[in-house]
Amino acid sequence: LSDAFGFDCGCARCRAEEELAPGLAALLQDTASRAAQSFAPRLKRGLASGDKQLLLEVRRQAAAMMTLVYQQLRRHLVQPGLRDQLLSSCYSCMEAIADADSALGDEEAAAACLGKCLRAAAAVTPGSDLHVVVASKLADVVSRLHGRASPQAQQAWQACLEAHVARYGVLPEGSVRRLAELNRTLYF
Repeated sequence: LSDAFGFDCGCARCRAEEELAPGLAALLQDTASRAAQSFAPRLKRGLASGDKQLLLEVRRQAAAMMTLVYQQLRRHLVQPGLRDQLLSSCYSCMEAIADADSALGDEEAAAACLGKCLRAAAAVTPGSDLHVVVASKLADVVSRLHGRASPQAQQAWQACLEAHVARYGVLPEGSVRRLAELNRTLYF
């Protein structure tokens, strides 16, 4: 941050990132760079053209990167709270996997990956646009998969409510449902 923006941040996440093993820090940065420079543009092309082979390739490569990240996080015994914060730097890679899974018709895998995206967003930016949009998307996918009354859908809806409360404060449930629907309309 000092080089890019002219200040040093002293938050717990930044202090923890400064103490990361150099290999892990480099892997997180490489994952974010690959997601932005390689996975996202190819995913966009695959989604626009319906090229399932390209979508499969992007999904496979992004998943391989995330497997390396998870292995290194375990190897370095990174605690769960910090792990979710660090995974936020890999958000675009996880999102590429979820989007490819969804486009390929594997909604169960997309929901699992969206759950990881949601934990990362909640750990770093609770109440942000990203947090409420991902929570809304996850609630929608899980409801379609398992039915709105299912325990899985209720759990996803609870996470969606929590995201909206973090953003707007306590609202009537009907208002949150309208906001979640608006997120679905605007963002996916």
